[in-house]
Amino acid sequence: MPMRKKRRRKMAALLSLLCPGLGQVYNKQRSKGLLFGAIALALLLGYRSSHLSTAAILVMIAFPYLALWVYGIVDAWYGAKGADKI
Repeated sequence: MPMRKKRRRKMAALLSLLCPGLGQVYNKQRSKGLLFGAIALALLLGYRSSHLSTAAILVMIAFPYLALWVYGIVDAWYGAKGADKI
């Protein structure tokens, strides 16, 4: 695999690690990136304004956020593979 493709994948994954959806935007998947960012923001705002118990926060906010975050990193990695073809 050429070094440029590896760097592009690493950069996309790193950007998604920093902020959900940013790696997708980097891969020219703007709609998906904005959707990931909006969902992450909604979950974070839900946590901030929630008056739930700790267990409820984990189940309803933290786990979905973590799942979205990890999925976004993996999706950015594989999305960079497809973005190289464009």
